[in-house]
Amino acid sequence: MRELTRKRERFISEYMKDQNGAKAAIRAGFSKKTAAQIASEYLTIPKIKLEIDRRLNEIAEKADITAESIMHRLNLIANRCIQEVDPIMKTNGTYKRDRNTGKICFDFDSAGASRALELLGKTKGMFIDKHDVSVAGRMVIVRPKR
Repeated sequence: MRELTRKRERFISEYMKDQNGAKAAIRAGFSKKTAAQIASEYLTIPKIKLEIDRRLNEIAEKADITAESIMHRLNLIANRCIQEVDPIMKTNGTYKRDRNTGKICFDFDSAGASRALELLGKTKGMFIDKHDVSVAGRMVIVRPKR
């Protein structure tokens, strides 16, 4: 496997800024015309993928981002949006109250709740949009006779 060249190292450093391959390629010195193609090729090179993953994991560790912390926060967001948690005080120190009952309340945020619950569901393998299929060894495709 090839070692990382200066261009590849530069691409990785630029990619880490915004995870945009084409922009990273341009900032790394490639032409705008070929940037998207170069980025696509670079992002499939195992050594580059491994280095990007290593750096992303390092960033996540520094920020103390774990699957558990993300799931916990998504759960809090979903509950807040569905109003299953204690209310938050307004900046002036008062609570929002229902006009008819005087009970403390929130505005229901269906979009926020749906998104948080969707992300939580995806962590449990729900709502799968695509499947990764890998085959070890030789693969033979058999087409039926017509």
